[in-house]
Amino acid sequence: MNCLFKCIAAAAALSLPFATEPAAAAAIGSWGVDLSDQNRSVRPGDDFAMYQNGGWFNRTELKPGQSLSAYWRDVRVAGTLRVDEMMTSLDSQNPANQDRIEALVARFHRSGDDKIVNRKGLAPLGPTLRTIRSIKNKRQFAQLMGAVEGPGTLRYVQSRLIPGRNFYGVNIVQDQQDPSRYAIFISQAGLILPGPEYYTDPAFKDLKATYQAGMAKMLRHIGWADPERSARQIVELETKVAVVHSSLEELRDPAKTFHRVTLAQLSRQAPGVDWRAFFRGAELPTDALIAVDVPEAIGGIAKVYADSPLDVLKAKEAFGAILVDAPRLDSSTYQIYKDFADSIVPGILASPSRKNEITNLIEDSVQDAISAVWVKRYFSPEVKAKALTMATMMKDALDRRVLHSPWLSPEGKRLAHAKLSTMEISVGYPDRLDDYRDLVIKDDDLFGNASRSAEHNWRRQVAQLKRRVDRSQWSLVPFYAQIPAYTPTTNSLIVPAAMLVPPFFDIAADDAVNYGAVGTIIGPSIAAAVTVPGINYDGSGRLGPWLPAADKAHFDRARQKVIALYSREEPLPGLHLKGELLVQESLPDILGIEIALDAYHASLQGKVPAVLDGYTGDQRFFLGRAQSWRAKFAQTTLRNQIAAGINTPPYFRLNGPLPNVDEWYAAFDVKPGDKLYLPPEQRLRLW
Repeated sequence: MNCLFKCIAAAAALSLPFATEPAAAAAIGSWGVDLSDQNRSVRPGDDFAMYQNGGWFNRTELKPGQSLSAYWRDVRVAGTLRVDEMMTSLDSQNPANQDRIEALVARFHRSGDDKIVNRKGLAPLGPTLRTIRSIKNKRQFAQLMGAVEGPGTLRYVQSRLIPGRNFYGVNIVQDQQDPSRYAIFISQAGLILPGPEYYTDPAFKDLKATYQAGMAKMLRHIGWADPERSARQIVELETKVAVVHSSLEELRDPAKTFHRVTLAQLSRQAPGVDWRAFFRGAELPTDALIAVDVPEAIGGIAKVYADSPLDVLKAKEAFGAILVDAPRLDSSTYQIYKDFADSIVPGILASPSRKNEITNLIEDSVQDAISAVWVKRYFSPEVKAKALTMATMMKDALDRRVLHSPWLSPEGKRLAHAKLSTMEISVGYPDRLDDYRDLVIKDDDLFGNASRSAEHNWRRQVAQLKRRVDRSQWSLVPFYAQIPAYTPTTNSLIVPAAMLVPPFFDIAADDAVNYGAVGTIIGPSIAAAVTVPGINYDGSGRLGPWLPAADKAHFDRARQKVIALYSREEPLPGLHLKGELLVQESLPDILGIEIALDAYHASLQGKVPAVLDGYTGDQRFFLGRAQSWRAKFAQTTLRNQIAAGINTPPYFRLNGPLPNVDEWYAAFDVKPGDKLYLPPEQRLRLW
């Protein structure tokens, strides 16, 4: 490990919305919001999403095969292009003028050249397929599963992790019963499709058939015997796993998804798997702390595994190999993979292009190296300071709400205040990064570079089992635009640098817009400390109730109201939102908007903000929120998102929480009779 970023070097500004030096003028509009996006024929109180974004929505047409258009997607794609541009510029430099990290990144980038990768074809996958074919019994297969899920798996920055390649996943996590220690965490897996219902619900019958046909095509491409029969057997096997697999709702309950076990207990709970062989393959010690998510499901999957023919298990493993490794193979293999992925869950499994895919692969492989170079080039100290001030003011605003809560008991106020006082907030980038001194990166071996990186990263994680938890360690990376992460086991918040760009944050824009945009994104992550998931973890990070029972009961009633509110929403005929799955996002959203607005008001220090283009400060705050969630989804994409309960559709990130915020009514003269109007007694009062 080495200490980096004692100072941030200046770099030439490029055409994307990142710059080391703050811009003199707002990047969007004259003060941060594009008023041409609006549809003023819509009353704000009828549909606030369409009021601000309706003009853009109506003139935006999705291209054939395009899953969505959204500011979130634009910023992430632009970020990937920025990383690729950064790596390309390193390629053109004299290696003698580069430090060791820059040279490592440049070599990795050169290894992704199409000519080099295409020349090798499927050959890099050969050793993996030969190993799978050579398996003779379930003990050997268990060891292979461990090797694949441990040192053989990249822990992805992007949302492309495929959790169903094997029957179980394995990670090194913070122990939820003793937050000062790390533990080995075994989780149920086995499903490639987004959730169990995709296999068991008749509504997904056609998609399941498409999945099986695409699987057969991929198996045929790698020369697997009788691919149609193998694909049918794999889908049948995964359907059996889906029946015993926990529902997505169950997996969201932290109290039910972390259970300490010994290796002997695990072997009794799930006797169909040779766990010692699995641990041996994963290079894991057998005397470390071990935990599983849901013991009944872990055992149920073990029985499916034990009852399955070895040949079917091997076929599933081969399919998993090509599914995961296709992005690092030749162009024809990648195209087969992308066609398959886009036919199942568009925009989730595959990146928009092969170039993006290779850039993402390098990002995932050497995250800290990319972070080191990216931050030096593209992140402004002024932006970091401003964002940290905003986040701190929002935490203070939440603390004031806690201390003045009309329903919290004195003891509840004391405990919540104590928890907030110890919350750590980090903005931009971590202080320490891996220096990769032991990692071999070659300029002509993309596949091998990714594999060696996965091994290197996994062994660093396993080594943590011997150490106390480091609260300063980041779970996000600076260069990827991701929702700020509140980690309840460390009681800490991380805001990545790449998040702090227009339309989410613009240091040259109006403060009201910034508080309404990135403020209402950071705010919910802060609110998570005293809502969900933080309501289940005390200030030290230990899993368990910490509020007095009466206070917790009041909170639970509010939680159920939020679940009911979101479950009533029907974005598509007959398809309602899954409020139980979304509550970890929706409940903090309401409180997060309120504390962001409180912080904006506090930042004014008693001054009345100017009216800009006819909009007051509060109005600009809410417009900033609305603009940041500008999006249009293809119906298939929207249907998949709702079915999986992954996130709330963007329009309801506005029309869902805002009717619970009193100031929104005053700002836009929302009255009884407006479609979004809620009587004061029906508005949710969280803190």
